[in-house]
Amino acid sequence: MLKLRDIVLAALVVLGASASYGQGVVTSPTDGLTPYEMCQKGVEEEGKGNYDEAVRWYRRSAEHGYAYAQNVLGDLYYRGIVVPKDYTESAKWYRKAADQGRANAQYNIGLLYYYGQGVPKDYDEAAKLIRMAAEHGRADAQNTLGELYYYGEGVPKNREAAKKWWEMAADQGDYRAKENLQKYF
Repeated sequence: MLKLRDIVLAALVVLGASASYGQGVVTSPTDGLTPYEMCQKGVEEEGKGNYDEAVRWYRRSAEHGYAYAQNVLGDLYYRGIVVPKDYTESAKWYRKAADQGRANAQYNIGLLYYYGQGVPKDYDEAAKLIRMAAEHGRADAQNTLGELYYYGEGVPKNREAAKKWWEMAADQGDYRAKENLQKYF
C-alpha cells in the first residue's frame, strides 16, 4: 500500500521532469524576477520613454505586492499619466502601499479621503492616514496635519498641536508650514 508521502514524492519527480522540458509550465516575462526587479524594469523603460511598457512592469511589480510600485500606479492613475485618470483605481493602489507602511502612500490616500476622490469623503480617516505619514517624518504630511488640527477637521481643533506639527515641518524646510506659522502665530 502506497503512503501519501510516496505519492507526493512521485508527483514531484514527474512535475520536475516535465518542468525541465517546459511541459505543463506557464511562463511569463516576470519568471525569476523579484517584485523589486520588476519595478526596476519599469524605471528603466520609463527612462527610455517606453511609458506603456513601464506601466506594465510597474503593474506586475505592484500585483506582486511591491509597495513602491503600488504607489507609482496610484500616482499614475491619480494624474492620468499613460493610464486614464481614475481616482478609484488610484485609491486602490495607494491603499495597498499604505497598508504596507509606505509613508507617501499614506499621505496620498489620506488626501483622497480628505477630498472624497475615489473614496467617500471622510475627515477622520484622512487625519488618521495623514498622521501616519507625518509620524514617518514627511514634512508635507506634518504641515497638512497641522492644518487639520488648526481647523478641527478629523481631529479636535487644537492650535498648540497645529503649531507643533507646523514647526516640525518648517524645521525640514516646508515653506507652507513656515507660512502657516507666520500667518497664525
